[in-house]
Amino acid sequence: MCLSHRILCFLQAAHRPNEWAVRGGLLVRLQSLTLGVALPLMHALTASAAEQQLTIDVVLNGREDGVTETLLRIRGYDAGETEGGTARDELCPVYTFDRDSDEEPSYRGTDFPYIKVSGELAFDQVGYKADEYRVDTGLFSKGADNHLLLDGKPLYRYKDCPSDAYSIPWPSPYRFEMTGSSTWDTGQFYAVKHDGSSWKKTYNPVVAVAVPNEATKRLLADRFNDPSYGSEKNQGFAATMTLSDADIGRYHAFFDDIKQVFGAYRNWHTVILDPDGSDEENAPVFRLLEEIGYSNWDEDIRQNGWTTQKAVDKSSCLTGSDPNGTPVEAKSNFVTHSLCIMWKKQYTGEDEYFYHQMLQLPVLPEGEYYHQWLNDVGLWDGLYHEYFHHYQRAHTLERWMGLDNAEFDFPERNVNVPWWWIEGAGQFFAWYGRDHWRKIDHLAYLDPDHAKYEGYWETLDWDIPAPNSGSHYASLDEHFDWVIEQLNSSFFFAASQVQNTPNKKMGLINAGVAEGENCKDWEASPEDGWYAFDARRSYEGQGSCTLIIFAAGTQFIAHKSSWQVALRDIPADYYELGFWGSIEKHLGLTELEFYAEFNALLRSVDANTIDEAYAPPGWKIPDEDMAKVVDFHGIGFYGKEESSSEVDADNSPEATFNRLLGSVLDASTSGSASGIFTDKNDSESLSGSRPSQEVTAIEVAGEDSQAGSKPSPREIPGLSNLALFILSGAVFLLGMRKLRPA
Repeated sequence: MCLSHRILCFLQAAHRPNEWAVRGGLLVRLQSLTLGVALPLMHALTASAAEQQLTIDVVLNGREDGVTETLLRIRGYDAGETEGGTARDELCPVYTFDRDSDEEPSYRGTDFPYIKVSGELAFDQVGYKADEYRVDTGLFSKGADNHLLLDGKPLYRYKDCPSDAYSIPWPSPYRFEMTGSSTWDTGQFYAVKHDGSSWKKTYNPVVAVAVPNEATKRLLADRFNDPSYGSEKNQGFAATMTLSDADIGRYHAFFDDIKQVFGAYRNWHTVILDPDGSDEENAPVFRLLEEIGYSNWDEDIRQNGWTTQKAVDKSSCLTGSDPNGTPVEAKSNFVTHSLCIMWKKQYTGEDEYFYHQMLQLPVLPEGEYYHQWLNDVGLWDGLYHEYFHHYQRAHTLERWMGLDNAEFDFPERNVNVPWWWIEGAGQFFAWYGRDHWRKIDHLAYLDPDHAKYEGYWETLDWDIPAPNSGSHYASLDEHFDWVIEQLNSSFFFAASQVQNTPNKKMGLINAGVAEGENCKDWEASPEDGWYAFDARRSYEGQGSCTLIIFAAGTQFIAHKSSWQVALRDIPADYYELGFWGSIEKHLGLTELEFYAEFNALLRSVDANTIDEAYAPPGWKIPDEDMAKVVDFHGIGFYGKEESSSEVDADNSPEATFNRLLGSVLDASTSGSASGIFTDKNDSESLSGSRPSQEVTAIEVAGEDSQAGSKPSPREIPGLSNLALFILSGAVFLLGMRKLRPA
């Protein structure tokens, strides 16, 4: 029988004499063929009583491009009930399950019966072109429970087995996706080829260069990726009226130092909301949300405005706003903002989960702390981490950064940055903070050498523990040294986990493997581009093992090149080349080569014998100031030479862009510089009764927001689920990094 939407002929072993078929686009008559399904009885009569004859048949699919696909079918196995379903002795395609790691079937259910053979294995291959497409029967064996094995793993059949393999009611006979149950995880069944290989698709890395467009042109004109252009005119801040001026000053002290090191990028916004405050008290917050068009796709907000409860419901850090729509929708009017919605208690209270739920300690009055130092450091750490995401995003321009919202049908729209670098590259706060905390006057109370020091460390009650911390510090330096020591042991953590040594390290300050999970033989792969616990990942029983590359991946890049490459040069080039194109440029490794070398390095030493402090050259955090090791301000951002030059009639952003792109853009889309690139709100200011709580005259690039614009897909997926998971493995993330304030 010939079925095909591609006009193909599926040549099976059970054709009737004189059957007509389409082959290569021509109608041809097939000669009478040996009937594979009629032979088993005859062969069985001559076989030894101890043998169990299995008949092998290969289905051939002649494709239009001349390639012949093969599909292996077997009959002669045991009939009866199995833990995978009811098996009938029929000539059926056989499948492997990608969750199986040894001879024991991991599938339990009714859809895929096990193939069992109680007798001694004997094979007979029959059918069309049997001599040309020989099956190596040496690949087959039997398991302890009589499971028929292929390369040591069990084979299955589908519960329904029609005479025509290609009428199986799935997208194709080669693959079947299972959605999971209480006894096994989501997985894929793959048909087997005549050579014993699986029909599982081979991953083909995609490195797509950018295709600059009108949205690119707009962002370059706005100097969105220029680290020298951010200012109070285009970076927003607003706070509830119930927050003290001292706490507002604390925010600005931390944020100003962050910008001095990592660069000042426009369109970063922070609001501090009081969930218990009135709408009037939170009005400054609402005005900034309106200014940047946050959630303007929500009809209720668009028609009725913001309330405290609405802001609570939409609180997130980091989130964002594309008020005029996506780059494809907005084109030359595309603008994008990063937004961090914080809650007042992050400034006035301590981590609720750790102190009040875990330790069952009473809630202290506002402004009193069990560990004030950790609250301040955690606040600073959280701002650093989320602003680092803004820095990462700025250099993607209009392309999507991570995989979660990538448009895979349009690879030029995606940078395809894996989650482990998005989050992992922003985990080096202790390195940055170590050399900068003394510059922040608010932290003088932690410095025994400062005139304002009043003996804080000597009076701190260390009987009450602090999360993610050592103890009995005499200076904040000791905390940063402790954290850096943890980060520098990431190589030992990774190597000991994949080798599953008795001395394995279960976690670091920022990552940990869950209790009960075993990462032995786990290997990092392209699947680690997805966030941990994403449904599209396929690790069974090793879900938290991806935290190995989260903890160690960025340091591996530094080991292979330098810290400047790992933290600056990769993002400098990933707009144009994509993340993996940038890796290949700076490390000389393709995506698959990168993962292969990472996996090999973790197995290049005996984790039983190395010291926990051991790491390959270049892996550890340097002793020098991060700002001296990595010149963030000197980043070679896309279009740097032109966009940083004096803007005049000949060097306007539009002229600059046209010189960069040449013929890439059609002349009809160039637009008017005065019409397209004028910021609408240059002359507007955010009014409020407390000027210190709001930055005035915020430049909000963009024309009138589209009423129907959709929520921004550009927000960084939060770490709340990840933090909860790590907590279960006794590794607690700082509360300031949660998606939503607790």
